[in-house]
Amino acid sequence: MSLIPIITFFVILKLTKYVSLSSMVAIGVAALCAFIAQDNLVISLSFTVLWVFVCYRHKANIGRLLKGNETKITWM
Repeated sequence: MSLIPIITFFVILKLTKYVSLSSMVAIGVAALCAFIAQDNLVISLSFTVLWVFVCYRHKANIGRLLKGNETKITWM
């Protein structure tokens, strides 16, 4: 379970070159995996809250992504 979000992060990063998008997608995948892979609802909801927080903190990045102004990484 723990490798899926990490792999997702690097795949999205390789495809798009956007760290912010990769972060938001990876934590969303981690939340989804938490609901699927285990029975503890507190852990699953914690991942969901973390995903909402990450998306909230990236709201400026989301705006730049939608406008096409977000900076891409150059080292990959």
